[in-house]
Amino acid sequence: MSTYRISYRDRDGKKQQTARWHVDFRDHLDRRQRVPGFEDKHSTRALERKLLRLVALRATGATPDEEMRRWIEGLAPNLRDRLAAADLLTSTQVAALKPLSQLQGEWEMHLAAKGSTSAHVQLVTSRARKVVAGIGAEFWSALDASRVEQFLKDQRDRGMSTRTSNFHLQALRQFCRWAVRTGIASEDPLRILQPVDVRQTRERRALTAEQLALLLERTANGAARDGSTGAERADGIPGRERALLYRMAAETGLRRNELKTLHVADLDIADPERASVQVRATNAKNRKEARLPLRESLARELAAHVASRLPRARVFTLPKDFRAAAVLRADLTAAGLPYEDDAGRVVDFHSLRVTFATNLARGGVSLQLAQRLLRHSTPVLTSNTYTVLGRDDERRAVAALPDVTPAADPPSACATGTEGAGLSCGPACGAAVDSGGIRGIPGDADAPRRPAVRGCDDERKSLPRKGRRRLAGADRNRTDLSGVARHTGFEDRGAHQVPGCSRCSEPLF
Repeated sequence: MSTYRISYRDRDGKKQQTARWHVDFRDHLDRRQRVPGFEDKHSTRALERKLLRLVALRATGATPDEEMRRWIEGLAPNLRDRLAAADLLTSTQVAALKPLSQLQGEWEMHLAAKGSTSAHVQLVTSRARKVVAGIGAEFWSALDASRVEQFLKDQRDRGMSTRTSNFHLQALRQFCRWAVRTGIASEDPLRILQPVDVRQTRERRALTAEQLALLLERTANGAARDGSTGAERADGIPGRERALLYRMAAETGLRRNELKTLHVADLDIADPERASVQVRATNAKNRKEARLPLRESLARELAAHVASRLPRARVFTLPKDFRAAAVLRADLTAAGLPYEDDAGRVVDFHSLRVTFATNLARGGVSLQLAQRLLRHSTPVLTSNTYTVLGRDDERRAVAALPDVTPAADPPSACATGTEGAGLSCGPACGAAVDSGGIRGIPGDADAPRRPAVRGCDDERKSLPRKGRRRLAGADRNRTDLSGVARHTGFEDRGAHQVPGCSRCSEPLF
């Protein structure tokens, strides 16, 4: 490797040297390379040392350190291209030499090409750009985890919520993962960063059936409102359309953006009894197409609402900057319903989806079916987050348990002695019948005992077989069984005596 100036002859034939110094060296494949340097010899010598180090790294396959990466990023474009043509810079290194603004533009085109909505693409890329600009990074090597972490902490100290801070980190990490997958970077520099623990500071509540009915009635009869502020405005969103919007959210669980982008062609309401709504994959949060059933009354109201609209028209004419939470809060106030209850739980537009999930649980719908209707990835999200049950629901659940309250006059205990051993008639009347005179004719203390006979209405059990044989023999001999009848509560059944209940006279067999 050498540093020199090129000699040449001018027009007069005199020998001259160029003002710029050059570096002559051999690359990792032992090929001779010549690179222009600077007019200052010392600066060209410094370039020569960097090139020598770059050749060594390329020959060994080692990764350039921080100092070397910054030097590569600062190279002039023509010199960088010459080094890339000489294979001294890998394709990954060349791609990483692009400014972050250019890489983020390519990432934005990737998001749009894979089917993300324009609103989603704009939201995610704007969050990532905000963090990149906040740490002052211009190239990939400037993405440092500690600087990103400190920037987001400063933003939280200035009022940014923890959830919003996590969204910004998630967006930038998504950009980094894309860079790794496409080969621009070998690793994610932010891989060690984790979202900050979010403690729920505001809990949503579900509207009761009475509160929802009141909201829909007052909203339908109310004035038109501005879609961005919720203030009354003559040319705003009509009250009936807002009421229909709220009802559809509470009876289908559709999200704000899914309702906003809904077209008339997505409604299958020709047969109200089998009506449904289609959620397109491009508008769904999980990017999966779905078809949800509609209640018959809701389907008829939607049919009247879109009767004069073309198939490609929107079902709800909402402005681009529609702020559903502000509009709903104004309608809650007009209906006399509190935005926040005594427990600190609030009602925003997403609470209508919570209301839908809660009503499914109150209606006895299985958790698996509720998960499908809500289009959740896991039933835990359905049960723990979206199902908000109260004390009244707990009381109704306990009231549904079987009633095991004992009768007012409990059955008498069965005697264990030889005389007066009772046969209970059962829960119908609770009386006891002496069986001593049946099992052996009165005075037979050695007769075996049986447990109490249950029920005189539907479950009669016969007396012991031995007692039945003796009873039949006494009948044939016309024996007077009055003593047995008095002792056991038998009733007269014509030709012979039949044992019966002492209280209700119902025969025991």
